[in-house]
Amino acid sequence: MSYFWIAVVVLAAVSPLISMMPTRRQRKVARLRESAALSGLYVELKPLPGVLEEGQTIAFYGCRRGKQDRSALPALYLHVNDAWRASHGQWDPLRIEWLATLPVPVTAVSEEPGLVGVYWDERGELTDVELIATALKALLDRSG
Repeated sequence: MSYFWIAVVVLAAVSPLISMMPTRRQRKVARLRESAALSGLYVELKPLPGVLEEGQTIAFYGCRRGKQDRSALPALYLHVNDAWRASHGQWDPLRIEWLATLPVPVTAVSEEPGLVGVYWDERGELTDVELIATALKALLDRSG
């Protein structure tokens, strides 16, 4: 009987520690975000204008424009029904072809005078982060 009470006390002491451990999904998202940071991107949770309800956010993986990067007019392209559609702004056809290099989980691409980035649900793999970083740097005319 005393072993039973010892086990109950040990479980009661350990259960808060176990509940604080990150889930498999949280560990995966942390790896994706770390990979983004190592690739020169920054990550923030932002609302997707005109798509998400008020108060909802989605991961935005962005790359800030440097002084050497060419400037651009604001644009937002959404991935709808397996096709890219302009929500606002307009790109030339060569830049629209660039969108095909993005991984499937990407929901939208935003370009602003100070940055360029993608919105996605972070359901991809580390290779998707590498593709996103490469694509964003190509859009900014950077190498590596």
